[in-house]
Amino acid sequence: MHDYRGGPEWAAWLEHSALAQAMRGGVSLYPAVETLHILGFACLIGGIFVFDLRLMGLGRGIAPAALAAIALPVAGGGLAIAAATGSLLFVTEAVAYLHNPLFLAKQGLILLGLANLALFHWRFRDGL
Repeated sequence: MHDYRGGPEWAAWLEHSALAQAMRGGVSLYPAVETLHILGFACLIGGIFVFDLRLMGLGRGIAPAALAAIALPVAGGGLAIAAATGSLLFVTEAVAYLHNPLFLAKQGLILLGLANLALFHWRFRDGL
């Protein structure tokens, strides 16, 4: 079952939901959510970047475990914010996003990043 644009029915349903209409209808809601989405990514990338720099040898005076206790929760919070706000942005044009190769590539890269995170934590869980 597809809608008139060739997307799955569930995506068309999302686009016509009250949430999607609210996201599209206000002058400030969509930009506020988009801003939070970018801030979430900044926290995610920033937390990972700082931690990775330490693992590559920069800041040897800081214990990796001490930095992990600060940087990784910031990154995790950023991921949570980015995922939640990204879902809100997705509902506004779900069918179009599902046909957008760049969006699909972004989702694939996110999955690869999460797989890398899981592997890293499994491999080094006792080393921090």
